[in-house]
Amino acid sequence: MNQRVQEWIAEQEKLLRAREKTDKKTVLLEEGLIEKEYGPLKEYSDAYPNFDEKTGQYYKAKLVDVTDEEYAEILKYRKLAGKDKAETAKKRNTVAGIFKGLAYFEFVAAFIAGLAIEGAMLIAWAAGFISGMLLLGIAEIIQLLSDIKYGEK
Repeated sequence: MNQRVQEWIAEQEKLLRAREKTDKKTVLLEEGLIEKEYGPLKEYSDAYPNFDEKTGQYYKAKLVDVTDEEYAEILKYRKLAGKDKAETAKKRNTVAGIFKGLAYFEFVAAFIAGLAIEGAMLIAWAAGFISGMLLLGIAEIIQLLSDIKYGEK
């Protein structure tokens, strides 16, 4: 195999392992699978940045050591609970849905208003079309940003 191809494959494997390690850390933190190591003083420090309201002490979070099998079980139950990123990304953004609904309402309202106002029918229709398209555009931008955030696109 070509030397450059081998180097590229090795680099990609290294990046994949780093991403998996980061994802594992994020999952464990989100699920609260941490041990709290309390600081010697009851004051804030960079070494102990988190505050426990129950004890009134600052602590640093240390991830619980889990095996690959345990991590696979955690992921399985996260998916069942709907906490998986892929599942979250499939849900439509509520704000985008509201904007789309407003856009369609605007189209219908402008059409009806155009029929009701005989002299300015074209103006009402044009204004309704333009404002409806703007609302649809904003809704699509919001949805695309949401999809990007959750890694769907």
